[in-house]
Amino acid sequence: MAAFKPDKGDEDLGGVVRAATQNIFTDPDTASLKRVAWAYGCSRKDSEDEKRLLELLRRKLGAQAQEG
Repeated sequence: MAAFKPDKGDEDLGGVVRAATQNIFTDPDTASLKRVAWAYGCSRKDSEDEKRLLELLRRKLGAQAQEG
C-alpha cells in the first residue's frame, strides 16, 4: 500500500498559509479582519496557530463591534 503524498497544489497552499500567518503575527494590529479570518480558516485544526489566530480574530471582532 502506497503512502499518501499531498499534491504540489496542497504544498503550495500550505506555504502561502504559513507565510500569511507569520506576517499576521509580526504585526497583528495592521492585519485585516478578512486576512485573519482566512488564515484561521486555513490553519490546521487544534494547532497553536489556529488558537492564536482565533484569539486575534475575537479581539478584532470585539474592537469592530465597539466602533460600530
